[in-house]
Amino acid sequence: MPIFIFTMSQLTEIDLNSWSRKEHFNFFNEFAQPYFNVCVSLNMEPLFQYCKSHSISFSSAYVHALGQAINDYEPMRMRIKDNKPVICETVEQSIVTLADDETFRFVTLSTEMTLEDFDKMLKIQKSVVHNEALFSERVTTNEKRLDVSHVSILPWLNFSAFSHATNFGKSTGIPKCVFGRYNAETGLTPLSIDVHHALMDGLHVANFVDKLQKKLDEIRVND
Repeated sequence: MPIFIFTMSQLTEIDLNSWSRKEHFNFFNEFAQPYFNVCVSLNMEPLFQYCKSHSISFSSAYVHALGQAINDYEPMRMRIKDNKPVICETVEQSIVTLADDETFRFVTLSTEMTLEDFDKMLKIQKSVVHNEALFSERVTTNEKRLDVSHVSILPWLNFSAFSHATNFGKSTGIPKCVFGRYNAETGLTPLSIDVHHALMDGLHVANFVDKLQKKLDEIRVND
């Protein structure tokens, strides 16, 4: 059985007094529901064909690209700790996976490896966590981490809007990304992105989506 080793990322506190978003942070940080959501369509036809021809999981490929794009874009690594903004040095992906009994489990995995290695490791971890309780000791420990982003995949739905179950506690700013069904006719896949408004605005989400699309495109270019 694989041994799961988690290394907590270093957190660097942002100097709120010199940060251009100081007023924005203080304003939105007091909201009961401070997240906002956008849904976009990503061109994944070339990536789909690449994965098909290279025997790589399509979902592994776009989750891997997502993680790399997040780590390359600082606003997506910002979090809130003790009511203060911080930046994670690196971020891992907390991925929802479906077990054989149609209940979900969580896999947490770094994308600081090749796509091929990521695909293999994700399959190994799935085989382990699908035989664990939903809230195992490993999952409970991971729930306390800030250096993750939450990723879900709904391959059955081609959605254009999305909302999450919400716990109205103090928000930590962890982004939530949900991929939908790939449309073979258009080559498009929907992506829902939830981010904390105290840390990001629509412009930042747009910049991130551009970076993610480039990551998806680079997979076939670098072959």
